[in-house]
Amino acid sequence: MSDLNSVASISIGDSSGKLVKTLKPEKLLVLSSLSKGLYIINLKMIDGTTKSFKVIKK
Repeated sequence: MSDLNSVASISIGDSSGKLVKTLKPEKLLVLSSLSKGLYIINLKMIDGTTKSFKVIKK
């Protein structure tokens, strides 16, 4: 995973692409407020690039 200092923002979208939540960069992502399902975590980096990860919440 990337160095936390190079992450500008974190956004979470559902499987349809709808933005669900935006977070500050933190070492631990708490997803307890989300329903079960598939989510896409997007890390917007300081250099302008984006890294995406699929997450399944059970």
